[in-house]
Amino acid sequence: MPCSLNISGSLIVSGNLTVLNTASIAYLSATYVTSSINIISGSTIFGTSSLNTHQFTGSIYVSGGSSIFQQQNINFNAGANIGITSPNISDYSGLYQAGNNLVSSTDTGNSLNNTYYIMAYYAGNSFGSALQSAINSVPSGSIIDCTLWTPGAATITSPINITKPVKILLGSYDVNVSFAGAASLTNHAFNIKSNGITIEGFSRSPKSGASPAGQTRIIMNEAGEGYHIFGTGSNDITIQNLDLLGIQSCCNYDLNTGAGGVCFIEPNPGISGGGNTTNNITLSNLFISGTRDHGIYFIGSIMSTVKDCRVSSVGGHGFFTTAGSTSTYFYNCYASSGNLAGFCIHSTSYSTLENCAAEGFGM
Repeated sequence: MPCSLNISGSLIVSGNLTVLNTASIAYLSATYVTSSINIISGSTIFGTSSLNTHQFTGSIYVSGGSSIFQQQNINFNAGANIGITSPNISDYSGLYQAGNNLVSSTDTGNSLNNTYYIMAYYAGNSFGSALQSAINSVPSGSIIDCTLWTPGAATITSPINITKPVKILLGSYDVNVSFAGAASLTNHAFNIKSNGITIEGFSRSPKSGASPAGQTRIIMNEAGEGYHIFGTGSNDITIQNLDLLGIQSCCNYDLNTGAGGVCFIEPNPGISGGGNTTNNITLSNLFISGTRDHGIYFIGSIMSTVKDCRVSSVGGHGFFTTAGSTSTYFYNCYASSGNLAGFCIHSTSYSTLENCAAEGFGM
């Protein structure tokens, strides 16, 4: 017959305890030496505050979906590998472990917030090969995040051809450019062949003439090569927060003795016409030391901006704009030492130099 049992003290059960209905417990402190809990149906809530901590030792297996709210960080031990077999990497690609551990998936066609980590394209390749593979693979408009590159030196041994609109983020390390085979003036470190491209580094060197480690430094090591960054007929380009270190050409800027610099050129050089231009080029916070030709070179540029840039030890002019360029703005730029002029504004109209200076040039 139904009855109630009230116990005001302790209850010790040495055998099994079976409850056929609901068990309500105000406070439970349990130590399981070994256990297996099988909940056929129902939900489980752990904690009511963000200060609560839930610790698991061993493995955790989730067969359904998982959600993390309020953009909380997920931290993994340095030796942890993260393997994901779901075809929907869009749910997981934000998880990245510094070092050689990385998020892997059978599907690299999606990404969280349209950001792709270069480590996913590493597979034992060099930095340059992994970056080129990422550029070729990701959708237009993507961000290629290289800031956490760690598997050794970042090297480029063939030109990086950027053929679609992407944003490339570089970290606080040196990118060493050394092309195999004979030197070639067309071997540019970054060859821009599309509109809507951004190359952004961690930071540039301060006012010192040298370039200490710690910034994002792109270093061209061999004379007779091309530019650090080169574009033909490209529009809506942003280059910022970089040290570009090359080799100054000598003997009235003999191009075969130097390497490096920045050059943007109209699609059909020497042909007049309003449509034959390169538009909206923004160069910001660059330190350029050592170039084969001019430090920053615009040919047929319209509505472009160069600000907070410093060039030194250049083969030709420090800053040079020509061939019908117009509406080009130089702000807070400094040129120190070169074979020709610090600033050469030639065949250019409706343009401005503000708070700029030059010294130590041949002209």
